[in-house]
Amino acid sequence: MRSEGYAGTFKRRTGGSTDGCAIFWRENEFHLLEEKSIEFKSFHLRDNIAQLCIFEIRILLQNAHALAQKRGGIPVVLAGDFNSTPQSAVYEFLSTSELNLAAHDRKYLSGQNKHHPLSVTSTRCMDYPWTNEELRTATGHWGCAQLEHSLKLQSAYASVKGASTTRGPKGEPLATTYHSKFLGTVDYVWYSSGLSPLRVLDTLSLSDLRKIDGLPWEGIGSDHLALACDFVFTEKHTELAQTAPGK
Repeated sequence: MRSEGYAGTFKRRTGGSTDGCAIFWRENEFHLLEEKSIEFKSFHLRDNIAQLCIFEIRILLQNAHALAQKRGGIPVVLAGDFNSTPQSAVYEFLSTSELNLAAHDRKYLSGQNKHHPLSVTSTRCMDYPWTNEELRTATGHWGCAQLEHSLKLQSAYASVKGASTTRGPKGEPLATTYHSKFLGTVDYVWYSSGLSPLRVLDTLSLSDLRKIDGLPWEGIGSDHLALACDFVFTEKHTELAQTAPGK
């Protein structure tokens, strides 16, 4: 990757695993300002991790200092394996910015097992009771069942029309992973305001995947299909950015 002009950062999963997550960027276009990693085990969850990077954009030998503005208006891309289907409560939370945990059994939040959520508005009528500790871990507050985020995310794949043979009802790929226990979609590319998706890398149809009887396979070195998207910065973001002379 270095020989192709990319820099990168890697975070290994906890628990003695050798795999993990990595983020790469073109050094002539982006400058890494800050990076952090999250170890899920610190929240009493499994040995998974997440990476966060803040970049400064290099434009025509100058730096666009969006961070000089008040916090906010900084475009965000959130991508990865969310272990959740497009019909899941997790997908609902990411796409709508809110989720009433009282309506969902925590064992089925990923949507990979079928269940029927309830329509409830208060934790007092929970048929799917969460402990106070579980609610605090999920929402950050004791006894609060309303989960919210402020990113206002949209799915890149759902925003770009694709082939009927590879897309589901919500516009997501019909499948992004295939192994002995599961064939379906759990990977997504989310984006916030300030960005607009131009095109995405198409995935394979279910019929093509079933022909190869699972992943990895010749030419596909992972049990997940690659997702990719080209973004452009929108005028809204350009207006927020302040350009300063390069160093």
